[in-house]
Amino acid sequence: MDSFIISLNAVLPMFILIIAGYYIKKSKLLNESAILKMNRVLFMFFLPILLFNNIYITDLYNTVRPSLMVFVGISIIVVWALSWMILIIQKNPAKRGVLIQGIFRSNFIVIGLPIVINLYSADMAGVTSFMAIIVIPLFNVLSSITLEVFRSNGEKSIASIIKNTCLNPLIISSLLSLIIIFIGITLPEFLEISIDYVANAAIPLALLIMGASLKISRINENVSSLLVATVGKLVIIPSITIAIAILVGFKGIELATVVAVFCSPTSVSSYPMVVNVEADSNLAAQIIVITTFFSSITIFMSIFLISTWNLL
Repeated sequence: MDSFIISLNAVLPMFILIIAGYYIKKSKLLNESAILKMNRVLFMFFLPILLFNNIYITDLYNTVRPSLMVFVGISIIVVWALSWMILIIQKNPAKRGVLIQGIFRSNFIVIGLPIVINLYSADMAGVTSFMAIIVIPLFNVLSSITLEVFRSNGEKSIASIIKNTCLNPLIISSLLSLIIIFIGITLPEFLEISIDYVANAAIPLALLIMGASLKISRINENVSSLLVATVGKLVIIPSITIAIAILVGFKGIELATVVAVFCSPTSVSSYPMVVNVEADSNLAAQIIVITTFFSSITIFMSIFLISTWNLL
């Protein structure tokens, strides 16, 4: 029963907020323009400050886990490479890049990080937040490469891909927090309190906006593609990565971090990248909706089993 309660408390609050966000949009309290602007504010302000705060308030020497960083980094690259097997069954170029990105790229910050915070605390979640330095650049670079291969609206230079990755606010905020820690700067108390206010608001706001951003249309046109993406993203990848992580010896906060990275649904930020290269944006939106919906079940089961085995 304890494992069930732990799993329920880790997952249910997030999906209640996602559903609430969806119905906020359905009730017309927010229009599409407002949702787009709020998404940008979230990406440029709230989430970077959340990451900054989670790293800043942790003991860096107990937070950095080199073996975990290596494992997560290599696993992402391997999963990305294996995702290209989709080319065997998907012949439509406009859908290929979308499916590959939908399978390997997860909503680590908005869904994964709250899982760890719910399981442990914001202080301990610094271990997971620190993974953003590895996870976010990899997701951005590999997604850019994938979508550029199948893009239909011209070419983008390697320099542009590198520039956009380096200017990612989540990367900048993570590095800034590390610099402050290494230099030994202590922020004034009033600033720490202000940052903490914003950080505490980031996750609820992100989940509400995610719910408001979800779109469901013409799903019957992409049933086979959605089935492949959903099973690959939520069943095959988590099963393999978690099993290997356990065999390697990860447990506790480290194993929870693996769950956060690989059990989360497809990232919402994958959608604008698809629109930019004029690929199948409708399929991209559907993958996000379907994987988000079913991840409530698969994440719950993953946490339940792991906690039953006393590994959390």
